[in-house]
Amino acid sequence: MVNRRKIYSVVFLMPFVLYGCKTKGAADNAFHFTLVDPGKTNIHFNNKISESDSVNVFTNEYMYNGSGAAIGDFNNDGLQDIFFAGSMVSSKLYINKGDFVFEDVTDKSRAANQYMVYRSKCGGHQ
Repeated sequence: MVNRRKIYSVVFLMPFVLYGCKTKGAADNAFHFTLVDPGKTNIHFNNKISESDSVNVFTNEYMYNGSGAAIGDFNNDGLQDIFFAGSMVSSKLYINKGDFVFEDVTDKSRAANQYMVYRSKCGGHQ
């Protein structure tokens, strides 16, 4: 004989499972990320990793996770700026000019570096 408690549990949970599997309406499909052309945003950052016999997934697996990005208002103008930390390339700081247009101020801010950044952090605790 099948345990009644198991049957009641299945009967109770089935409506929740079926509700979660239903297709959402068209309004739910409207929210997606949109790729914006780098020519419009002026963001040209590629955290390119050059593999060799001493730098590869077997010797440094964490390098492939990336160093990260930090978003914050670095110049106090009310717009969110972006800092990209580079693993094998120089880090970049982009100041938001509004309407998804950014200015590369890496050299002016002395944010350029020639070494690996293990993580980026902008406020709070990690």
